[in-house]
Amino acid sequence: DTQLGMLTLMRKGNKSDWERELAMMETAVDHLNRLTPRCAIVCGDLVNSFPTDADLQEKQVVDFKACLAKVHPDIALLCVCGNHDIGDRPNSATIDLYRTRFGSDYFEFWIGGMRGLVLNTQLYKDSSDCQEMAAAQDAWLSEQLKGSPQPYTIVFSH
Repeated sequence: DTQLGMLTLMRKGNKSDWERELAMMETAVDHLNRLTPRCAIVCGDLVNSFPTDADLQEKQVVDFKACLAKVHPDIALLCVCGNHDIGDRPNSATIDLYRTRFGSDYFEFWIGGMRGLVLNTQLYKDSSDCQEMAAAQDAWLSEQLKGSPQPYTIVFSH
């Protein structure tokens, strides 16, 4: 969880707290770029604000993306959605907003010989407002797990 905005909220922060959080993210990006892994995965709660605070969440997303845009292009950067990103009780609007900002909320990827599956586990917590989306992910996951087993499959979630 990068949860950009949490320190500012916890400390009832001001601009200097926000700048400190951005500096910490930039330090993390500097370390990623120095280490040059094949990929980096942020496992949910990309920002701290919930979709119900749309204006603040949008500001946090803009700064989150600006910081992570500095990750070297050879490093695959993958994001997993969490409850702060789509809500404790997600719905089609919050999931669609996440998809517009970051791409799919569940997907398969390959890094070398390793297969990764990313799941939107908020759909398992409470899908009462998006049952069709939860069913679509379940059907997709069932298809992914059929057939010959892959030598290395890792599942990522929040």
